[in-house]
Amino acid sequence: SEGVIALNLVLKEWANKGVKLWKLIRQTQATADGDVDYTLGNEVLAVDQAWLVNGSNEDPLKVLSYRQYQELSDKASEGRPIAVCIDYSLQTPTLLVYPVPDGVYSLKLYCAHRIKDADSANGNPDIQQEYLNALIYALCVELAPEYGLPLAERRWLEEAAGAKWNDAS
Repeated sequence: SEGVIALNLVLKEWANKGVKLWKLIRQTQATADGDVDYTLGNEVLAVDQAWLVNGSNEDPLKVLSYRQYQELSDKASEGRPIAVCIDYSLQTPTLLVYPVPDGVYSLKLYCAHRIKDADSANGNPDIQQEYLNALIYALCVELAPEYGLPLAERRWLEEAAGAKWNDAS
């Protein structure tokens, strides 16, 4: 539908303007003895927080930048994980665990995920509620020419959409 296409175009335009449209998703990752890297989904943008889960205990892990990880002196050492980072240089974001796990561990991660595109007119956009009003107005501006809205009313709508954008951002 034209509305769904227009909605996705508005969201992509916002992303180009630097609006961080993402959501936090809880993920779990099992480690394997001797494996340092674990493929994450393409929608993962960052690890916000991480824990090593041991029964009912959750020990926080340090979330390193890729640069901090590269500065570690002995990345080949093995042991109980104390830190993680994401390597974006590969085709799919990859979780790196430090030190190299010396056994099977369970990690709990809160990851920032890219929002999904709208795929139907009756679906809900996957964005923060603070942006919903601005999104509605921006979508109206995008669709106004196709529905023959007079120019004076379009200008008013553009001003209103600008005000809603300012409020949201």
